[in-house]
Amino acid sequence: MTEKKDVILYFSPHQDDELLTMGIDICKTCLLRNKEVHIILCTDGSKSPARQRLNSGKICPIHNQVHNYNLSGEEFIKARDCEFVASCTAMGIPLENIHIYGKRAVDGSLSVEYAKEIIKHFVSIYGKYIELRTIVPLKFGRYQHEDHYNLGLAAKALFKEKNLQN
Repeated sequence: MTEKKDVILYFSPHQDDELLTMGIDICKTCLLRNKEVHIILCTDGSKSPARQRLNSGKICPIHNQVHNYNLSGEEFIKARDCEFVASCTAMGIPLENIHIYGKRAVDGSLSVEYAKEIIKHFVSIYGKYIELRTIVPLKFGRYQHEDHYNLGLAAKALFKEKNLQN
């Protein structure tokens, strides 16, 4: 008989946040301690300034070379989604635990209410005693992307409303 693992749901606002913001926690705290980790992508990531850089035909200040890929919005989203899945699997998350939410928000439009709906959807599947992790909402002295902020506010609100335990 095997012992049931604790379930932890990570809600990532955009492709890249799973690694850049949550990667160390996912790898060290969860996967190394035999937790059942799921990651949920909440937006399409379509408004990233990287697309403009890749399509500009100008010298990129980051790479000091010219990028001219002419990616459509759909191609850009698909490429970012592929990178998201590759990043998650490289961290050890099984494919069946990687979720690209089917009705995800357009980048920059994730409201607190819609973020709550997404979270509630997954809580209805895995139960309210899961552990939820996302980005902490901070608004002092430093810019935080609205999707990051609203996802964090949604999680805090659901906890205060007793829809979540952890």
